[in-house]
Amino acid sequence: MPHIPLGRHPPKPKPKPIAPYVIGGAKIALDTVSKVASTSSIPGVKAVADVALQIIATVGSVKANRSDTKNLIDRIVELVAVVSSTCAGEGDEELSSKLQDSVEKLVSDLTQITDEVEEMRRSTNPRHLKTLINGCLLHYENGQKIKEFSSRLGWAMNVFQVRPTISALATQSLDTQRRQVERQLKDAICLLQVADRAEEIHSCVQSVHDVVRTMAMLGAVPSASSLTLAALPPPKPAVFCGRDDIVKEISSRLVGTAVPRLALLGAGGIGKTAVALNVLGSDDVVRHYGEARYFVRCEEATGSVLLVELLATSLGIKKSSGDRLQDVMALLTASHHPILVLFDSFETPWDASEERSHVEEILCTVASLPHVAILITMRSDVPPSIHVKWSEPPLDALPALKLEASLELYVRIHPAASSDPALEQLLADLSYMPLAITLMASLGRHGNETPTNLLKNWKDERVGITLLNGGTSKSNSVNRSIELSIESNLMKLAPEALTLLSIVAMLPAGASPWLLENDIPNIRSPLLAKARLLEATLAYNISNTNALQLHSPIRLYVSRYHPPSKEVRDAIYIAFADFVSRHNSRLGDPSFPRDVETLSREETNLEVILPAAITDGEHWAMDAAASFCWYQYWTRPRLGIITCLVEVSKRMRRGHFLAHSLVCLGNIQYRLNVYDKAKAAYTKASRVYSELKNKQGVASCLEGIGDVHRARGEYEEARSAYSDASRQYQALGDEMGTASCKQGLGHVLQMQGRYDDARIAYEDALKGYQKLGYGLGLASCQQGLGHVFRRQNHHEEATKAFEAASQRYRELGNPLGLGDCLQGLGDILRMQGHHHDARLAFQESCQGYRNLGDRLGTSNGLRGMGDAYRMEGRYDDAKVVYEEALRVYREINDRTGTANTMGGLGDVYRMQGRHKDALLAYKEALGEYRKLKDGPRIADCLGRIGYVLQTQREYDGAVSAFEEALGRFRQASERTGMMKCQRSLSDIYLMRGRYDEARAAYEEALQISQESNHLDPAGSAYCLKRLGDVHRHQNRPEWARNAYTDASKRYAELGDELGAADCQRKMAEVSIAEGRYLEARGALEEALRSYRRLDSRVGTANCLKDLGQVHCIQGQENEAIRAISEARDLFTTLDGLRDAVAECTAILDGLV
Repeated sequence: MPHIPLGRHPPKPKPKPIAPYVIGGAKIALDTVSKVASTSSIPGVKAVADVALQIIATVGSVKANRSDTKNLIDRIVELVAVVSSTCAGEGDEELSSKLQDSVEKLVSDLTQITDEVEEMRRSTNPRHLKTLINGCLLHYENGQKIKEFSSRLGWAMNVFQVRPTISALATQSLDTQRRQVERQLKDAICLLQVADRAEEIHSCVQSVHDVVRTMAMLGAVPSASSLTLAALPPPKPAVFCGRDDIVKEISSRLVGTAVPRLALLGAGGIGKTAVALNVLGSDDVVRHYGEARYFVRCEEATGSVLLVELLATSLGIKKSSGDRLQDVMALLTASHHPILVLFDSFETPWDASEERSHVEEILCTVASLPHVAILITMRSDVPPSIHVKWSEPPLDALPALKLEASLELYVRIHPAASSDPALEQLLADLSYMPLAITLMASLGRHGNETPTNLLKNWKDERVGITLLNGGTSKSNSVNRSIELSIESNLMKLAPEALTLLSIVAMLPAGASPWLLENDIPNIRSPLLAKARLLEATLAYNISNTNALQLHSPIRLYVSRYHPPSKEVRDAIYIAFADFVSRHNSRLGDPSFPRDVETLSREETNLEVILPAAITDGEHWAMDAAASFCWYQYWTRPRLGIITCLVEVSKRMRRGHFLAHSLVCLGNIQYRLNVYDKAKAAYTKASRVYSELKNKQGVASCLEGIGDVHRARGEYEEARSAYSDASRQYQALGDEMGTASCKQGLGHVLQMQGRYDDARIAYEDALKGYQKLGYGLGLASCQQGLGHVFRRQNHHEEATKAFEAASQRYRELGNPLGLGDCLQGLGDILRMQGHHHDARLAFQESCQGYRNLGDRLGTSNGLRGMGDAYRMEGRYDDAKVVYEEALRVYREINDRTGTANTMGGLGDVYRMQGRHKDALLAYKEALGEYRKLKDGPRIADCLGRIGYVLQTQREYDGAVSAFEEALGRFRQASERTGMMKCQRSLSDIYLMRGRYDEARAAYEEALQISQESNHLDPAGSAYCLKRLGDVHRHQNRPEWARNAYTDASKRYAELGDELGAADCQRKMAEVSIAEGRYLEARGALEEALRSYRRLDSRVGTANCLKDLGQVHCIQGQENEAIRAISEARDLFTTLDGLRDAVAECTAILDGLV
């Protein structure tokens, strides 16, 4: 034996191939039984064995599931044995004639199978398997063919299976020969069973070999007698995530409970065995039970005898008294230490109905020993026996993994997948089931497949079902695990359960209770069928709806292998169509809010059922689909069903249905902000209506095209479309259509800044809706008026309009209109300085739009939240929500939203002192506004650019921006904007010493305010104060004093004490210049009190400095020193005021 250096291990030998055992055993069996066949008087029996040998020689090299291959070989061996036994020594010519036909047919079938197997073998060439997924698919397809071969031989078993009569038909010598054949056949079958476990046996032997070799290297090899291999539980899984709390709970109860009897229940593939093994290996359990921890694998215990044998083997019992249960109890009773027995997969023996009483007796017998703790894992929703006193409270059924644990599990197996954006969706599609995740991650790792590619293939039903078919055991194949549950005796006792299972698999959101109340073919007792599915853990109840649901892998498997019959499928289609018709109200109807709530619960199912139901063009199905599409337009717009409906309408050549469907499609695309496609749909619908001579339909399409132009900022085109549609409606006497076009025109005029004209249009539309009693139109017009009033700063009227519209929308159950009103109210609250309340209003609207899937409404709400955060000074929070809104606006190609949000970001950057970033943001917004030809917003953006340039002392650029903005504001009669631009221009003129221009600009701003009923009183007060500064610079002290006095009064009326104090100090400076020191001193002391009360350090410092100078001039040196010293100390604490500190220091030096 070669020397093995420490730290290194020799490569592990590859597992021995299984095929030789299987094929070898089969050949022995066939060679043996063919001897008997040669004695039959019926020609061709020998040919049966020969052809069977050819099949077995070829099938071993076919890429397919080992279980499927072995089942086919078993079927062929058993069939040939039965045929040979039946035909051996046959002497009855009439019977031989009948059997002759059957044998010839069997030879023909076997020969055909031989040819097909050979073709499968050739397709297994590695050159054909370009990817791992292709390999999986071929593996799956071959397995299906092999299963088909087995089923095709079923008729022969029925014809030839006459074993009970062989002894009566055969001679004594043949009977002896038969017994010899059966013994050899039994030996061959035993060999086949060993072959089936060969890989597992080899793995166990290799594990023992590794342990012994390692211990030998350490010089601590135990004697053979000290190793009780049968009693050792399997090791814990190498990768185990998200279940530590559950393991801790079970371990604690096994250790801390007097007589632990715990049942860990759950669906197949959910991870029960993995949890149980971690419990067995936990520190607390190991300390408490030591080596007396026994794992009983019940998966193979198909009856009570096998269960006792497996239990005895797990306990390491070698000698037998003839009663294995007595041997088990003798060993357990002899121990005085705690013992833990884990029965894994206990559903296998328990579901063997003819054996259940004996299995229950075994369980109860073991449970009668108080020092023996019992833990079982089982596919069920209830523990197995009422005669066992299970520990209270019972363990919760094992749930699926959470997202975080699922991610950890997948990435630990396949680390390269951690950054793939499709990983979370793949895990969700696998229902977070640990076995499914483990198999998929292993497939990705070994095949170098990304989650994106695996998800794509998983959604392909033909490929997806193969991806989780990992082997023949339920521990490494999700499909096998599901199949075992479906084939269990529990399901066989209630055949209706399989029909219900196939129905639930049709419904991605599960089967609601109302559906089970319908008459469904082949289900007489839905409640019993449901109970069986729950007990078999093939399904589970959704707690909040009580709907019956399947995990995704189970749904995929059942849909593929156990689809419902056409009769059942059609009954489900009709049930859902009837469900839609019973909740077919329209937006504005009193019952609409209730119907929305009801339909929303079935929306996911309807999106699957209705497209399938309308395939044949049945009128009842298409009517239901059309009704549901309008519901989706009003609530959560989706394209899936309406697209199918348009295609079916074209195929069935139903013109009216096609036109109506195209209009609905255009409306939905408009709601989804896909404006080009919406316009195309309206245009196609218009052509169809024209062919049908339906003028009203043509007008409605024109109105829809107007909506598209308006949404894209093409306001003139929108006005033209609305006008054309309105003329057509009026010609037809359609008052509703006419009012709707006037409302659309009001929207356009509002967006163009023509607020007075917009108000007139809304009021005209409002009258039309009032006449018709159309509540939804009334609410929409009131909402539009609210926006107009808000733009005109008539906040009280705007608030009333929005509140009235909101109330109507709530009554009508229209969340879209309500969301827009909330945003309008948020804007008003923000303008009034109630930023927190404004943010809450925007947040509520945003959540509502999110629930509806309305991306435009959601992004508008986000932008409003950003505005509120910005006004609160929470700039980082504002930036985050602005950027989220900007991403959505760009995705839906909404220029207005993009520009508005860029403007908000520019404001954030400006407030943070990031002037270059602010300028870039403003210029990007300006470019979008220019494309939209939105005059008022162009002017507003120019004003912001001018302000940044002014701050950076780029006065020429600032003046240019302000002057262009002023011109645009004048053109739009936007007086607030005009005032702001005049004010900013005046400030620049003043700073540059252009006093006459500054005075003229301030006076014009004041004139605008007076003409607008004192619009912006705070701005007017500011202009008066700055006008006083101009007069001071031009040596007009009396005019300056008058301006400051008027400004002070305006500030006082506004409650702005700081503004009034600033004016008082400026008046004192005028008085000082005039030598009126007593008057100056009085004004400064009054201002100083205000500054101190307001904790304004800058104002206090400046006021103290001026007051000290007055004291100095009046010869009051001590008062002067105190005032100027305090002023200097305050200036020192403030950034950027070094010059003021130096000035105070110089004055103090002079005084000293």
